[in-house]
Amino acid sequence: MILRKSGSAITDFASFAIVVALISLVGCGQAATETADPSAAVNNSMSTPSRAEQVEDRGNARFTLAGDTWVGTRASARLKKDRLRISASNSARAGEKVKTGQLKLNMSDYKGPGRYKSDGMSMFIEVNFDVPDDKDDQAAAKETLMDALGNTNHITLTNADIEITSDSDGFIDGTFSIEKSADTPESTITDGQFHARIRK
Repeated sequence: MILRKSGSAITDFASFAIVVALISLVGCGQAATETADPSAAVNNSMSTPSRAEQVEDRGNARFTLAGDTWVGTRASARLKKDRLRISASNSARAGEKVKTGQLKLNMSDYKGPGRYKSDGMSMFIEVNFDVPDDKDDQAAAKETLMDALGNTNHITLTNADIEITSDSDGFIDGTFSIEKSADTPESTITDGQFHARIRK
């Protein structure tokens, strides 16, 4: 389990995730951005759903890290052969300030509800960056990318404890956690849970 903060080297996967986030947030503007308070989106799901919400449940996820709760406003599950991947994400924008996060949990030898350990490429990435006014300018886009790369939190989640509690009706539900290590005590994750829509 490794915690890498701003200014440190990050994996190619992390770089790819950042680029995807930038394409959705910068290239598509406000329309691709979630509410400025992601937890509010999940809490609001307890109220009467809108017509769009009734059409599709996008799933959700949450966990506590260093005393703060992260909420993913959408979550999906993909099964390829016996390998299951749970993915969750959110994006929040306030003016030019953008924060986006992605959670990836991978499990091998998946056989339905039960206990598993996460394997390689399981991670949590959170990126903070500013979106310039001239977001169509290539120089501005490059500046935005460099800003994002320099303000990235990356935690590997290998050997996280995962329990799949349900796999039915098009969704996979479960819980997860990972204990702190001596060199990264701030990376303990507790109270993790997900409700992931199965994607083909």
